[in-house]
Amino acid sequence: MIGTFAEWQPRYAEQGISTFPVQDKKPAVRGYLKVGPDRSRELAQKFARHDAFGFALGRHSNIAVLDVDTSDERVLADALLRHGSTPIVVRSGSGNYQAWYRYRGERRRLRPWQGYPIDILGRGYVVAPPSAGSRNSYAFIQGSLDDVAALPVLRGLDVAARLIARTERAICEGRRNQALWDHCMQQAHHCGSFDDLLDVAGTFNKERCEPPLEERSCREDWDL
Repeated sequence: MIGTFAEWQPRYAEQGISTFPVQDKKPAVRGYLKVGPDRSRELAQKFARHDAFGFALGRHSNIAVLDVDTSDERVLADALLRHGSTPIVVRSGSGNYQAWYRYRGERRRLRPWQGYPIDILGRGYVVAPPSAGSRNSYAFIQGSLDDVAALPVLRGLDVAARLIARTERAICEGRRNQALWDHCMQQAHHCGSFDDLLDVAGTFNKERCEPPLEERSCREDWDL
């Protein structure tokens, strides 16, 4: 019996999106952020009965996602008002929302609007519909894969960036290590994988630390 991943892999491939299998919301293979068309086809054969899959965001798929971490439709409506409407909106297996946009160099921004459970994802990955979820399957509630070519770009990101800059100050030598650690511990539960957390750490280091810490392998530093 063919699974959801094998059935939908060619449909996503037609839109230039390379998918990979997911298990419990986490990638089931290594190197998932580098999966290309050929590797995706191979994985669809190897994981032919898998019922969940995802794809890498940013330059890999040319897609950025407005991740609304609540089932409250009013928050979704406010997010779309702030950042612009889009033809594709997805409901996750837990009942939350993803709004898809055309990637234009967005970074990964966790909770850029204070008080709103909204993340801007220009890196990392997302679980894609119609994957099996924790309670229900992921589903397109607005639009379909046919609308990928018509995705608009996210609006209002300059406003969010100014608000962040207004409340954040540069972290100088002597405080950088502790500040980076504290930030990662605060954001870890929002990240779907260790690679996502590394991306969060790298962004914080470049944007907040003055001067930025020397880039080394965090896996080695953390003895993983």
